[in-house]
Amino acid sequence: MKIIPVASESMGTRSMATLVEVGEERIFIDPGVALGPWRYGLRPHPIEEERREIHTRKILEELKTCKYVIITHFHRDHYLYRHPEAFVGKKLLVKDPENNINHSQQFRAGKFLPGKEFTPADGKSFQFENFSIHFSPPFLHGEGPAVIISVLIEEKKRFLFTSDVCGPVSEDQLRFILDASPHILYLDGPPTYLDFKPIERVKENMMKILEIKELEAIIIDHHLTRDIEWREKIREFLEEGEKRGIKILTAAAFAGEKEEFLEAWRKRLYGK
Repeated sequence: MKIIPVASESMGTRSMATLVEVGEERIFIDPGVALGPWRYGLRPHPIEEERREIHTRKILEELKTCKYVIITHFHRDHYLYRHPEAFVGKKLLVKDPENNINHSQQFRAGKFLPGKEFTPADGKSFQFENFSIHFSPPFLHGEGPAVIISVLIEEKKRFLFTSDVCGPVSEDQLRFILDASPHILYLDGPPTYLDFKPIERVKENMMKILEIKELEAIIIDHHLTRDIEWREKIREFLEEGEKRGIKILTAAAFAGEKEEFLEAWRKRLYGK
């Protein structure tokens, strides 16, 4: 199994776009990209706009060779809503657009999915010749109101993509991660750049994740890395991971690319 981050906050845009290669199959999880419309009272810098276009083109190019596409929820940074044509002919495994879903995501799904081959994936498992895909039941996006699903891809090793759990916050999210026992975990982490009340509970849950015996690496990105001080805010977690021999990396570092937190750097980009 090969895991390839395509776009993320550490690469300069709001995204968790990730390719997974299993044998000859290529699975694209959450092929979307967006920008924070406002940050520090500032609109996106032209460098961010350019990066979004680069990531959009890259996602569209990679989609051409993917049979399976997973959409964990219908927030616009998780699917290319402006390019519905790119998903025609793909086998879409998606957050159920009718059940356990809030109104805005249901509306977006209703505009995006017609004319496409899709299967609601909440809580389901799919067995293929050399690998399997397991989906979580629907979880809250942090404390809500949106609803998301996590996805576990299993071959010889297990890769768990948690999508926007914002932590994990809840016990059911944590239990799913612990039961999955992944070798590699993609965790979006808490949005510490906001007034996020359950932060201490999230930190406790993150420390419990480090007890997974099989865990080799954690990709941590998305909500957490919108905070310019994110490393300091989870310092204990990073130190404990190092003690246990678990690699904790941003998506950019995992992909061997330079970290560029453009949204978190927006003041700097504008020279403020």
